[in-house]
Amino acid sequence: MAYDQGRAGGTAAGANVTTFSLIFGAAQGRNGGFGKPPQNYICNVIDVMWELASAGASTIAVTDSAGNTYAQVSAITAGTENWSSWVCVGASLAPNLLTFNTVTVTCNTTMAQVSMAIHEYSNIVGIETWDFENARLSAPLVCSVTTTHSIDTLHTFCASSFALSIPAPYASGPAFVQRETAPAAASILLTSFDAPVSTPGTFTAQYGTYSVALKPAVYGALLALINYVNPLTPTGAWLQILEPAPAGLTNRTAYLFSGDGQSNHEWTNTLNQRGTAQIPLILLPGDTYDPTTVEGCQVYIYDQTAGLFSYSPPVGTLVWAGTIEKVTIEWEGGDGVRKATLDCVSFHQCFDALLVPPQLFQYTSAGAIFTQLYNTVANGVPLTIGTVTGGSGTGANFVINNLNLNWNRLSEVFNQIALAANCVWGIDLPTLTVYFKPPTTTASGKMAPIAVRR
Repeated sequence: MAYDQGRAGGTAAGANVTTFSLIFGAAQGRNGGFGKPPQNYICNVIDVMWELASAGASTIAVTDSAGNTYAQVSAITAGTENWSSWVCVGASLAPNLLTFNTVTVTCNTTMAQVSMAIHEYSNIVGIETWDFENARLSAPLVCSVTTTHSIDTLHTFCASSFALSIPAPYASGPAFVQRETAPAAASILLTSFDAPVSTPGTFTAQYGTYSVALKPAVYGALLALINYVNPLTPTGAWLQILEPAPAGLTNRTAYLFSGDGQSNHEWTNTLNQRGTAQIPLILLPGDTYDPTTVEGCQVYIYDQTAGLFSYSPPVGTLVWAGTIEKVTIEWEGGDGVRKATLDCVSFHQCFDALLVPPQLFQYTSAGAIFTQLYNTVANGVPLTIGTVTGGSGTGANFVINNLNLNWNRLSEVFNQIALAANCVWGIDLPTLTVYFKPPTTTASGKMAPIAVRR
């Protein structure tokens, strides 16, 4: 998990507005993922508290200029005071990554005052659970959640329309770090915090004791966000799928093996082209797993052969990575067994889908162009930039006199500069990095059948 950026703000008392907006201070997605959920690891968390101009029911909506959809995960109403948390997991990006995202809260009736905090996290694939509470009459505000995932991020906030001090919450386990707080000019105090947890358990965020008897003095929430788990470090898995929340990265090796103990799944990795993989899964009668839910998800294939013949735990070698484009399910015989075939394409598809905004390079080395385009256009793909090398006067150091780009496909631009520099580019397995370097061997192959004694 990474906390990328955030901002908090609010109105003065008696503002009497129906909308309030905040803009992120930098372009979103600098550390995020690529594609449709759950491939995109960007998570926006919006905390908001508002007080109505007069008592009555109100409804609120959160939107942003990138067109994301937000889900309300917690809410409390007490008289004219209201607050809620909204989460968008797998936030999409505006077509132009340089466009800053504006978040807007809209109420169906007049808000006398409102405060809001917006947060961008990366490497978050879902929300596991949450708790929301209010407190008064000298009682502490305590929010508690129980997690089951090995790695989560706890996000919490506290808000009040009274002039109260909001301390960092006491936590059973992690230490919270303050992230955003509404400025002094805002009449509603609102402060947010987060903390990482690395083991499942029950965690609390307990704020101070307050003594306002007229109505709830403080409002708070505690959210458990599911962290992305590095697919390069599986524990004996042959097949892992990054599934929709709350499952996350899941070992689906058991489904590879049919009644004869064999699973024939094929893969290809062709330089600068889309690799493909076809993975058959076997579902026994009564199994409730639904593979159709993983269309669009990331999939990773490993070779665990070395570990099978040693006393040390198998650590595996990543031999193929990509996304699932189609899932086909058919019956196998008449005994209720089903076969789900996953048709997959490699991560090269990311570069086919990205377009390069208009720009001009003059007298710039091929390696510098490759690096700049990757960092500005492709920084959202589920890969990192790796080796960019070349010899003197050739390779990555080859100087390109003039390159005028106007919404070209990024993969085509990479091909063009690689050809000019006598280089190749591609994805290096098992490190999941993108390279630009002098030509090397083209990789392709067929996964050997896997046999397991059960």
